[in-house]
Amino acid sequence: MKKINLIICLLLIWHIWTIKSEGQVVNIRDFQFKPGTVENYDNGEFKSGKLVDVVKIENFNCKNIIELYINGKIKQCKLAEDTEYINIIFTKNTVLFFAEDDTLDYCWLGKNTVIQKIPCKGGQQTQTSFHKNGKIQCCFLSRSFKIEGILCKADLSAPVCFYADGRLKECTVDADQIVKGKFVKEGSKILL
Repeated sequence: MKKINLIICLLLIWHIWTIKSEGQVVNIRDFQFKPGTVENYDNGEFKSGKLVDVVKIENFNCKNIIELYINGKIKQCKLAEDTEYINIIFTKNTVLFFAEDDTLDYCWLGKNTVIQKIPCKGGQQTQTSFHKNGKIQCCFLSRSFKIEGILCKADLSAPVCFYADGRLKECTVDADQIVKGKFVKEGSKILL
């Protein structure tokens, strides 16, 4: 009976410290965290912590803070190196945020980055969001840029948004221009 209780206890301890994700087993005890930075969910499962070293989780080399969902899937990771994911090269220091269904929800680009031919603004926690299919949903432009013949303005108060099929949905125009047969004044927001 004592052996069975010991085995059950060891299995319980192993479960508390182990996260299963996409066929991988990630042992949180293998990671070193800065003292006092680890947070757990109410059930004792690991939630987040500030890493001492770079760790590999779900094919991402993460640094600084990592955060996981209660089911052990990655929620947030700051990239330690340039990384290709969903046919996009995300630069070092980009912070990726995932939805619970494992799709990329949004990111804070480490630096200005061209994504799907769109020059997106990076740094300063500037958000670039994605549709479930991996196409850009919204971003802030790093420079004024012509999209589908429309000169869109680079402005942190004026995101450029796209439909899930990649077509332009909305932007603020950067010059007086004709859009779909109508005159649009510089600084106007258009919705297509």
